[in-house]
Amino acid sequence: SSFAPGVSCPQWRGEPLTGKSLLVWFEQGHGDMIQFGRYLTLLKDRGAAHITLACAPALHRLLGSVRGVDAVITGDGNLSVREYDFWTFMLSAPLYFGTTLESIPDAVYLKPDAQITEKWRQRLAPLSGRKVGLVWKGNASHINDRHRSLPSLAALAPLWSVPGLSFVSLQKG
Repeated sequence: SSFAPGVSCPQWRGEPLTGKSLLVWFEQGHGDMIQFGRYLTLLKDRGAAHITLACAPALHRLLGSVRGVDAVITGDGNLSVREYDFWTFMLSAPLYFGTTLESIPDAVYLKPDAQITEKWRQRLAPLSGRKVGLVWKGNASHINDRHRSLPSLAALAPLWSVPGLSFVSLQKG
């Protein structure tokens, strides 16, 4: 579920952003924030002078690396420290950009830390074929988790026999 931030500025509904500051507000889960992070660069390309992204601390480093993000906050502090011209929910951006299947922005927008990338390259080097990362459970406290998570990893067992694939658990916990 989503709730509006406690700021006095209007919600952005596609108005020109040239020279404006924008607070992009979190909603939904981590996966949705990562998936829709591709719109942050488009907001900057529309001329936004300053983009502040409010998201979960676990996403700060990753989403803070997106071109166009000027600041990352958790959203649970004092939002009046900075004045914003507009705020928007992250998942509202596709609507105001008029996104169609043909105009979904490029998915290559995340820039992982080079040291972390090298660490994982070394860990994954022994695997052969195409590497497939798996996450099979979401946040167990999410109200709709039973519809979003698999009951167990065993549900994916038929995939283990597909030739040319190596599976990597990306599941936290």
